[in-house]
Amino acid sequence: MLKKMLFLVAVAISSQAIAQSSAVTSAWNYMKYGELDKAKASIDGASTNESTKNDAKTFLYKGEIYEKIVLSKKPEVLALDPNALHVAIESYQKCLDLDLKKKYADIAISGEVNNTIGLQGLSGIASSTGVNAYNKQDYKTALTGFESYISIGESIAKYLNRAVLDTVTYQYAGNAAYFLKDYPKANYYLGTKMVDQFKSKDANVYLILSEVSKAEKDTNKALDYLNKGMVNAKEKKNILIDRVNIYTKRGDNKQAIQDGLKAIEADPKNISIYLAVGTMYQIMKMDKEAEEIYTKALAIDPNNFSTNYLIGIGFYNQGANVYNESIESKNDKKTIALENRAKIIWSKALPFMKKAYSINPNDKDNTTYLSEIFAKLGDLDAASAVKKGSYVQDSEKNVKIPTEAEATYIEPKSTKPMNSGGSKPSSIPSPKPKPAPKKK
Repeated sequence: MLKKMLFLVAVAISSQAIAQSSAVTSAWNYMKYGELDKAKASIDGASTNESTKNDAKTFLYKGEIYEKIVLSKKPEVLALDPNALHVAIESYQKCLDLDLKKKYADIAISGEVNNTIGLQGLSGIASSTGVNAYNKQDYKTALTGFESYISIGESIAKYLNRAVLDTVTYQYAGNAAYFLKDYPKANYYLGTKMVDQFKSKDANVYLILSEVSKAEKDTNKALDYLNKGMVNAKEKKNILIDRVNIYTKRGDNKQAIQDGLKAIEADPKNISIYLAVGTMYQIMKMDKEAEEIYTKALAIDPNNFSTNYLIGIGFYNQGANVYNESIESKNDKKTIALENRAKIIWSKALPFMKKAYSINPNDKDNTTYLSEIFAKLGDLDAASAVKKGSYVQDSEKNVKIPTEAEATYIEPKSTKPMNSGGSKPSSIPSPKPKPAPKKK
């Protein structure tokens, strides 16, 4: 009785295996005659059944069936599985993994048999899907397409025991991940693959990794990637500019200036770099250096608003510093001299701020300072016209600029009183200070 039961179990198992093997064959036949709905149903069952789920042929047929769905132009067929491309790719890859004797691998990779295109053909579809979506800024679809393409390339490379031939898709996948704010994937595709493995020469790789690191609030990591870019990338100017921005935000103006000057050498026509370096010079109170760098920027474009404004504001601040000294001075003559010196410096700002006004009369900062300088130099009409927006270039008539003599104060030489015979020196009364003149 026991033997009979065991025999029946064996027969049942054998019958089930034969049934599933038959399902694989049926799926192939359904595919051959274009009945893809039935082919899909048969192969889906076979691919999960214990007796056929580890058979390379099962997944070869599954890849071919789903490939047919992908390539179909019939809406009802495409509707069988919107994710058919992904399933087709995974099925072919599973076939490669299971095909230890390499009986079906060539078909899975290259297709051709049964009018299929295999993994290589599907990689082109995946790539086109990614590129088209990327250009439309549909980064989610783009990333899926690029990742499918990458997955195929890695599978084929592993099977053929060779390096991945196409590396640029990793960059696009990383870019798409960055735009989606999927920073772990961006770090993987751009950092681990493009930088660490492939040593990319494209500066944009390092710049986006810097942005990812900054979004993660890790400027040390950002600088690390930018430093690698300085070694590997062909074009370094934008990497230098990014480093300048990071150092500036950190308050490391000295390093920022060094990188800024290197960036100017790399891109001598880029006025924005001159302005950044000049601003840092001003922050560090290196006024002469700031003026020199701004003058070079003006030589490139005399009509640049920012350059003219920054030169003007540099002179304005210098004048303000001298004026503040005059307020602190307790010597009337020195106070007047310092006030006049401040006015002379402010007058140097006038041509640049006037030029900036002619370029953009609506800039509030420039109009505020220009009006203030006119007022300090005694031309209240011009100051008012600037505020109202009615100022006409060179129409000012009452500007008064002190002479050098009026702005010069010579400290009196100190003399020791004569003291003969050990007697105390005679006392000379100090003059009473005159009232301080009102500040204009």
